[in-house]
Amino acid sequence: MNVEIDSSYEKKYRELLLEIGAVMESTPDAIYTIDSNGIILRFNSMLAKILGVDTSKILGKNLKDLKEGGIFPESVALMCLEQKKEITLTQTLDDNKHVMISSYPMFKDDDVVFVVTKIRDMTELVEMKNELEQIKRLSSNYYRELKLLRKMTESSDIIAQSDAMKNVIDLAQRVAQVDTTVLISGESGTGKEVIAKIIHGEGKRKDGPFIKINCGAIPENLLESELFGYAEGSFTGASKKGKPGLFEVATGGTLLLDEIGDLPFLLQVKLLRVLQDSEFYRVGDVKATKTDVRVIAATNRNLEEMVKKGLFREDLYYRLNVVQITIPPLRERKSDIIPLIYHFISKFNEKYSFNKNINSDSVEMLLEYHWPGNVRELENTIENMLVLSPTNSLSSDTIPKSISEKVELAHGHKENAKSNTLGTLVASYEKKIINDALERSKDMEEAAKFLGVHRTTLLRKLKK
Repeated sequence: MNVEIDSSYEKKYRELLLEIGAVMESTPDAIYTIDSNGIILRFNSMLAKILGVDTSKILGKNLKDLKEGGIFPESVALMCLEQKKEITLTQTLDDNKHVMISSYPMFKDDDVVFVVTKIRDMTELVEMKNELEQIKRLSSNYYRELKLLRKMTESSDIIAQSDAMKNVIDLAQRVAQVDTTVLISGESGTGKEVIAKIIHGEGKRKDGPFIKINCGAIPENLLESELFGYAEGSFTGASKKGKPGLFEVATGGTLLLDEIGDLPFLLQVKLLRVLQDSEFYRVGDVKATKTDVRVIAATNRNLEEMVKKGLFREDLYYRLNVVQITIPPLRERKSDIIPLIYHFISKFNEKYSFNKNINSDSVEMLLEYHWPGNVRELENTIENMLVLSPTNSLSSDTIPKSISEKVELAHGHKENAKSNTLGTLVASYEKKIINDALERSKDMEEAAKFLGVHRTTLLRKLKK
């Protein structure tokens, strides 16, 4: 009877072991167990595949000894055994394989009797994650490029082929998302207003007004009332109802203060208060008026130098210069000149119902010009050429003399610089001496004697 019972239990035990083995083999994870002493009791075939260990040498061995001998690469199971709690860690193995290891303690009363450890190969998931992050970065770059291209297509004012100008537009688009003050600097005609419009059009205030005022074009005694408005009866001739200033009119939108370097010193103080407190006083008013305006300042002057000379308030300069965008001059981004030329030709052909084009000589000459007036000067030049050209081909003769003469003069200077080498100077001097000898002599023989050379030598030099 006892024998039969023992035999039955042994059979069930074997069946149970087979079931456990089948379960362990059915999972894509590596699984192994250790007892309370760290002895490896059981493992599945995935252990060798994932960890790369020789499983024929680990059964019945102490995990601590295997780890110290460099046979087993991880110790999460030992940590679990020691700390008596579930532990999950990620590790990168020597072969750059990424694994997630989870160890689970099994208790009898309060003692850990064995630990089950599961190891999952995460290499593909990590690689997919890295690839996804790379795709996101590329997508973000492509999206910005797409926005730039769309902006260039939609707006006739933006032509940017150079990396320098693309970087400016990209910065403007990113700054547009943050409602902060921006200072745009650059030479006259570089396109500061265009960049300001991009910032406005890409930002949260795009549905609000965009208003520009040239601080250097309005007399000082009128500029204050233009900016801040005036109260009723504040001065002789003032409207009885008063008048709102641009800081009121532009509420909810953007106010571009162009040529901010020309702002009178007294008004600089009042502008600083608007930027700091978002409120101002109308001329002749005792009550402050609130405003909600994004301010963009633009200048072709060096404000930092003006601050040093006491011509511009330092506190206002730093308040305006939260983000500075500097637009490079056209001469420093020559790759933009040709697309701009053809853009303006297309623009004015449509405006005047022309069908004119430009030849390569004219393009080369325009490329060599310094363009102190930048894009604005180039646009005016192309319009001038189209309007005055008697034919449909814009030859170099149609380029304004003020430009062509400077290009030719600069070209002449370059040629002179090239010719001022020792060999060229010696040859020029030799030529002068030979000509003088020929003028003084009656024939070639006499000239050769005068120069102290053979007649054939003189003939060879004359031919040269």
